[in-house]
Parts: sequence; structure tokens; C-alpha cells
Amino acid sequence: MQHKHVKRHVAKHAKPVPKPLRKPARPLLAAAGPVTAASTPGTLSPALLIVAFGVVLALLAVGVSFMPASAVPFALGLRLERGRQTILLFGLAIGVACALVGLLTAVAGR
Repeated sequence: MQHKHVKRHVAKHAKPVPKPLRKPARPLLAAAGPVTAASTPGTLSPALLIVAFGVVLALLAVGVSFMPASAVPFALGLRLERGRQTILLFGLAIGVACALVGLLTAVAGR
């Protein structure tokens, strides 16, 4: 019996990688810029809302503390007379604290 010498073709190079049919899309997160409250029109930033809440609260406390006792029912007028200074100081303190937190939020958000 004779053996036939079979030639085998050995690839010297790796198979070429087929090219993709279309270009791969860029990732959307890298392509888009950061979204901030200032870049979206029509929305208020949380910092502005906190500052506005503090200012409104301080103004409300000042208004209530200077309100005449005769403008409210008698029982409430008695409580108002005893606590005018407390209402004024605590309202202003909470209002200033909210304003500071709002400003710090705005600075930290940049």
C-alpha cells in the first residue's frame, strides 16, 4: 500500500477580522455634557429654593412678631405678647440658616 502524501495548507497568518458594517456609536454619556440646573431652562435650582424658603420664613416671623395683638383672637394675642421676641429671633435664625445652606448648596454644586 502506498501512502499518498497529502499537502496540508497551514495558515501562516491569522484570519482577518471582518470589518463591522457600520461605525460603532460613541457612548452617549461621554458625548453629552454634564446636565446642571442652570442648563435646563424652566427649572429652579435646589439652592435657590432653599434660600427663598429661608427668606420667606424670616419675613413671616418678622411680620408675626410685629403684628398687633388686637388683630388676632384674645387667647392667641396673649401668647403672641409673651413670645414676640422669641418668634422674631427664632424665625430670623432659621431663615438665616436656610439661606446659608442654600448658598453652600449653590457653591458646592459648581
